[in-house]
Amino acid sequence: RFGSFSDKVFCGKINEKEYLAHPTPPQCFARNFVETLGSKGAKLWLEKNGEEPKLIPATDIGLLHCTAGCGDVVLAGLVCRYLETKNLEEAVSYANIAASIAASKPGVSAITKQEVDNLITCSFS
Repeated sequence: RFGSFSDKVFCGKINEKEYLAHPTPPQCFARNFVETLGSKGAKLWLEKNGEEPKLIPATDIGLLHCTAGCGDVVLAGLVCRYLETKNLEEAVSYANIAASIAASKPGVSAITKQEVDNLITCSFS
């Protein structure tokens, strides 16, 4: 338990394996929490006590090369989009899309905001 420090952390990220290995509820580490679930998407735990986490599905773009670095991409996408929108649910969805693009490339690859925005535009057109 991080004590009073956890009250100052707005949002944290952990993967499913880390979550299952740790008996402490995510809210002990941050007021809001994202649990990444790989190809299943992510769960968004909001600071509203007593509510179940919201499942935000992954975006399947039909190609999987390498998942190395996808957790880093999720965190970068989450922060980037949250700073733009101040909406955690939208930020998690955006981060899932960014990770799908990263996983579709061979090895650890850089992705651009333009790639994510283009995929969003194509998906909703």
